[in-house]
Amino acid sequence: MRLRRFFARLSPSLLTRMIVALVLVGLLPMGLAVYRLIDINREGMTEQVERTLALATRSKATEITSVLESWRSIARALSSHPALANPSSAAARQLLVDSLDSAADIGVRAIAFVNGEGERYIHGQVKTDEAEREGIQRALEPAEIAGTLYHATPAGPLVRVNSPLPGGLGFVWLICDGADIESLLEPDELVADAELALIDSDKNALFGSIEGFPASLVEEAALGKLQGIRRHFGGGESEFVGMYSPVETTSFAVLGRQPTSVAHRVALQMRRQASLAVALAVLLVGGLGIAAYSSVVRPIRSLAAAQRELAGLGATDGKGNEIEQLRSSFDSLRKGLRDRDELNDVFLGRYRVEQVIGSGAMGTVFRARDPKLERDVALKTIRLDRSLDPEKRQDLVQRLLKEAVTGAKFSHPNIVVVYDVEDSPEAAFLAMEFVDGTSLESFLWEAGQLSFEQVVPLGLAIARGLAAAHGHDLVHRDVKPANVLLGKDGAIKLTDFGISDLITALSDQPDVVFGTPGYLPPETIRGKGYDKTGDLFSLGALLYYCLTGTRPFDGATAKEAIRKTLAGKFRPPNQLNSTIPGNLSDLVMRLLAADRAQRPADVGEVVAALEELATDLGLEWQAPAAVPGERAPDDPEGAGRFIPTVRVDS
Repeated sequence: MRLRRFFARLSPSLLTRMIVALVLVGLLPMGLAVYRLIDINREGMTEQVERTLALATRSKATEITSVLESWRSIARALSSHPALANPSSAAARQLLVDSLDSAADIGVRAIAFVNGEGERYIHGQVKTDEAEREGIQRALEPAEIAGTLYHATPAGPLVRVNSPLPGGLGFVWLICDGADIESLLEPDELVADAELALIDSDKNALFGSIEGFPASLVEEAALGKLQGIRRHFGGGESEFVGMYSPVETTSFAVLGRQPTSVAHRVALQMRRQASLAVALAVLLVGGLGIAAYSSVVRPIRSLAAAQRELAGLGATDGKGNEIEQLRSSFDSLRKGLRDRDELNDVFLGRYRVEQVIGSGAMGTVFRARDPKLERDVALKTIRLDRSLDPEKRQDLVQRLLKEAVTGAKFSHPNIVVVYDVEDSPEAAFLAMEFVDGTSLESFLWEAGQLSFEQVVPLGLAIARGLAAAHGHDLVHRDVKPANVLLGKDGAIKLTDFGISDLITALSDQPDVVFGTPGYLPPETIRGKGYDKTGDLFSLGALLYYCLTGTRPFDGATAKEAIRKTLAGKFRPPNQLNSTIPGNLSDLVMRLLAADRAQRPADVGEVVAALEELATDLGLEWQAPAAVPGERAPDDPEGAGRFIPTVRVDS
């Protein structure tokens, strides 16, 4: 049995099971894929850089060859034309003019017909500026007769191609714009970080710069070998790959160099993308987990909580995961339904008990039926020790009766009406007005905090109830959210007047006072009694909690709450919530004054202040929506509950 209970405690929740399933189905495969991506090594990426640069240099060389070939085809077409049988004839001149007009669009800047020694028969050139004209004239000078020549001029680079005339008459020369070739050497997307250059057989840089290229690579490229050679140069972060590719039918070669750091950047980018994919997958799993919680787990928890409540179980009675809690609460509910008929036969005095509303150290609260007056009532039992001296017991019952009689002498809409007091062998009990709704404590646990528009009419109703009680010399002694009932019809009612004083009288310990830590005034903790100003202090703590969602003297334990109460240090409400009006925040601070003399003179002053606020702002209380009650205060050590407290002598 013990082993079974141990494994039950280890049983994961329904939400945990769903998240584990989502991780196994969605995130685990993604993680394996990401691991494979990140595992790409540096050598593999560097090899990819080499291949890309080799492809780039070969493609650039091929493109340059294509441009040169287009110019050569024009030169060959001209050299084979019949009009050039006499290069100096008028027909040859007309051919030159017509050809120059048509070829200017593809970069031809000048055409010349020359003899075997390079002396011109005739020539023509496009209209251009003086610098380019001078460059074209130098390009037409008879340096080398055959081959493709390059000329750098102030106006830009020029390239000369030629084709021989038949019969040894000479050559056709085309002077072309080298910018068309220069543009081809600009790096594209594949080799964005690369440097490209065009050299001739004399190792001269025709286009681009060879300053960063190793001499050995330039030497090999100038030899005009048919196949590019790739090598690694430098080291560390300055390492790069060098390539060259010859330009066919010329003595030119394309040089290329690419830093291997691009491989590291690509790998880093892949890692980032992989990490982003993992993050998105985690967010997706989280989103699905939230959706699963909202649509499946939370409704199941609410159902389990509702069943626990119907079964009369506490909020912390659920053990195991949600399914096990449902099963357990259902079993208890089924047992409770079987016992319901028996419960209907139970009477306290003349009242027929119908339902348990709540239970605590002081006693139990029942919903009951008064068959005589045909109305629902709340029966609050107060346990009296069987061993209690009969005389003292009678005195306590008389005190309880006196409180009830005092309360019965006046009726107020903000105070729960006490109908009757009876004494039974096991317990004394009060028959009170039954308020169909919820407590302010449950409402706050669900809402977290209230707006000041809600707090002002709420506080006004509580203050009016206290004013009516104080007017009849009745002190509450335990003003707190659990003792404020919110009816579905909009009613706000104080309950449990004088219970604290009665329970304190039951104790044989002179150094113990009963009350709720965090709401007890400091003078009571110091053994200086409790009067009407103590109710004002408790009201201030209640309003502070409603406005800010936190208690002014909050603590994980009762001792800590008491210590903070005695220290009297806390921030004003409007520092925690800037929407709170300053005069409302100041009123709460006065109510919480450590010195009772600095608190408002009486509760009537509080009523007047809150009435003025409510009137000026047009505020009215709205009945709260139904509260599921599935949440209970997380208060394992008693902070915020009615418990015995050791008196601190001043």
